[in-house]
Amino acid sequence: MAFSITGQIKVATLKQRFLKEFGLTLRVYDGRSFADEGQTISQIRKKKGSGDLSVRKSMKVGTLEEKIESEFGIKVQIAGSDDSYLCKNELTLASAHENDQKRINKKDKKSKAVKSDSPKTDEENENIVDQTSENTLTGAQIKEFKDLEEEAEDSCDFRYLADDIAETGDKNWAKKVYMKAESKAEDSMDFASLADGIYENLEDKEWAKNSYKKAEDEADRSNHFCEIAASIYQKLEDNEWAKKLYIKAEEQVFLGEEKTNYCNDLLSVANNIYEILDDQEWAKKLYMKAESQAGDCSDFTGLANSIHENLEDKEWTKKLYIKAESKAADSEEYDNLMTDLNELGDSIFDSLGDKEWTKKVYKLAEDKGEYSGEFWCLADCIYNKLGDKEWAVKVYKKAEESADYYGEFENLAESVRENLGDKKWAELLDQKAKELEDDE
Repeated sequence: MAFSITGQIKVATLKQRFLKEFGLTLRVYDGRSFADEGQTISQIRKKKGSGDLSVRKSMKVGTLEEKIESEFGIKVQIAGSDDSYLCKNELTLASAHENDQKRINKKDKKSKAVKSDSPKTDEENENIVDQTSENTLTGAQIKEFKDLEEEAEDSCDFRYLADDIAETGDKNWAKKVYMKAESKAEDSMDFASLADGIYENLEDKEWAKNSYKKAEDEADRSNHFCEIAASIYQKLEDNEWAKKLYIKAEEQVFLGEEKTNYCNDLLSVANNIYEILDDQEWAKKLYMKAESQAGDCSDFTGLANSIHENLEDKEWTKKLYIKAESKAADSEEYDNLMTDLNELGDSIFDSLGDKEWTKKVYKLAEDKGEYSGEFWCLADCIYNKLGDKEWAVKVYKKAEESADYYGEFENLAESVRENLGDKKWAELLDQKAKELEDDE
């Protein structure tokens, strides 16, 4: 069985296990900032998501990033083991790890060469340094940057190199590399990220503006328009342009092919409009439109959470939770139903503080349960939200009985140890995890 991501796993734990499993860094975002590592995936997601996603080493980097955004409603990026660069989207996780190891070995060799004969290296490189550097870099830095520039292949490679050069103070060289990044840019996010770097590091407002315009012209996804709009609003302080982009983001929601549910994309646009423009009225109109498109338990729960957080409308929030519960109770079995119910119970507790209603939803979730990860997440919530240790133990046992992957036993061991304080049971679970990991 593949590496599993569940809604209730903490960000810090997910990142640690991802690094251990794939040798790569998983950057997890909450909006445009890095996510709080103490929160769970469910707590930071902005729209409907799956409760369990299996990841294999044969999966491509870009595919996984898209799946996590689609299934969990959160943005992630996969970086090298030292978190210094982003992995190429077309590589599999296995290939990305292999390239990362080669990169590290090459870097180690360079470092040793510089340390062994640094005066000579500096002297030699003084002869090749561009006059634009104005002596802001050491010879070793110049050599490293030139090597990386020769190895760079796409816009992302050049952009990150330009960012690093700019941080050293060599704006002229950075500008030349940004120009190469621009010549390699292929899609909306290439141009948008380039514009961010140019604005932040070179303070060239006009060039950044031109790049944002190219990003707008290439954009074909609602979330891309939202990201560009946020940058334009925050960096260029162009409110009117940002509003036009959010209008395009809303329009784009309904332009996608083979879509049957638009609730989540509308919710995402509404959240962006509230967070960036602080326009409650516009956000409210989109929330109402999203409600008209909501289809299942998770749709209504996610919408209710945003309305509670942003509009503080308790009555509307409660009505949506009622609809969410009704959809789950009356529905046929579908993937992640238990997880959706689990998140509904969490939301009711956090937003309304209604323990009895939360308990009722958790019980329905338990009845719908099938997989180990689902039971483990539910048991954690029963213990942490309701403080019901006896019930939590029963559900943890169901999780153990249905577990068949070492990561599932690791999750259980951590919860049993931290929540129940049962070291003996935790050790047995750790042993099962180790045996399965060794077998794989």
